[in-house]
Amino acid sequence: YEREVLSGELKADFMQGRGANAYYQSLVDEFAWNLSLGGSYESSALTEVRAVYDYMDRNASLRGTGVRVGASSPSVNDVRGHTGRLEALWSYSPLLKLGPALRMSTRSGDGGSRLNSMGPGLSVDYRVTNVLTLDASTALNWYDYSPGGGSDTFVSAAFRASYRTSPLWSVGVGLGRDLVASSTQAGAFTERTYCRVNYQRQVGRNSLSVGLGAGFDETVSATGVSGPERS
Repeated sequence: YEREVLSGELKADFMQGRGANAYYQSLVDEFAWNLSLGGSYESSALTEVRAVYDYMDRNASLRGTGVRVGASSPSVNDVRGHTGRLEALWSYSPLLKLGPALRMSTRSGDGGSRLNSMGPGLSVDYRVTNVLTLDASTALNWYDYSPGGGSDTFVSAAFRASYRTSPLWSVGVGLGRDLVASSTQAGAFTERTYCRVNYQRQVGRNSLSVGLGAGFDETVSATGVSGPERS
């Protein structure tokens, strides 16, 4: 939805999977969906206010025993997360926008543990050329576990670059890190660092995208007991 000074966007993604991978290390049936709602308002020719809300829900169930011989009995947990971000951007130049942000998030999973975080951040949009755009955001999050857990700080970040190689082809790169609830350890949370690359081809009014992603997970726990690292 777009008007002269106001715009809004709603996105929904669904995924159904079956099999085994290095993350679960077990045979699982998995269903995940994500919902994103965003909007922006241009309060003047040089200032813009943005708000984004994201919801993630991931559900998995075991189909068999673990794939590793001698390993302990595998487990999977349903996880969900809410993230809200409010940004105030100032047009430093026709190519550059930057400004402060406030980020809030909640992560939870089976076992009743919950992680709440809030913190200030910075957002930057930069149009290098007509075919290359960059945008980045980062925030210092103070988070605490409930019920009865500890607290700590964590720096979340997201970087995206888009390059249009021709009128029909474009390539995108994304890097980031965030805290999510662990799908394999009840009461634990994961520091996740990821990278994604995708190629997109315009086909008439439609587009076809093919991508590749890689990530690294380090588990942290409300009880102070760390789980295995995975990539």
